[in-house]
Amino acid sequence: MNLEYRITFNDFLEAHQAHLKSQRFLYLFLWFISISGVVVGVAGLLIGNIWDFCFLVIVSICINPSLNVLQRYGLARTWKSHPSIREPMALEVTEEGLTVSSPSFQSNLKWQIYTHFIETKNLFMVYQSKQIFNVFPKRAFSSDEQIHEFRELLRTKLGNSG
Repeated sequence: MNLEYRITFNDFLEAHQAHLKSQRFLYLFLWFISISGVVVGVAGLLIGNIWDFCFLVIVSICINPSLNVLQRYGLARTWKSHPSIREPMALEVTEEGLTVSSPSFQSNLKWQIYTHFIETKNLFMVYQSKQIFNVFPKRAFSSDEQIHEFRELLRTKLGNSG
């Protein structure tokens, strides 16, 4: 199976959001801190301290993992500073592994190096470690059958998605 694609900024955001959600402790901790900030801010407002309220609500919004304000800012900077992320890519899928290439690089990795995968609404994310993953947009596949075939190959080679 051969695919050609480009990663969009929305793909980049979706992948990193899915990655954050896969780190359950961190994701829940950020939610807890975000909710706690709002609660403490409201308590401060009730005793008449509007500045504490404003500060805590703004911080809570910024660190909320679903709103991902800070994450989006950091990812936008990464996106702009690494043009190779936006290059056209080619993927060759074989029984031996995945070959990903672009004008700047080529990687030929055997299935043994991959640990697991995550599937989102629009993407497949294939992990080499807990923090390193490749992103393959579903729109690169020519049909639903090809998506199903890739999903089944991932399940066969890596087990169920993470």
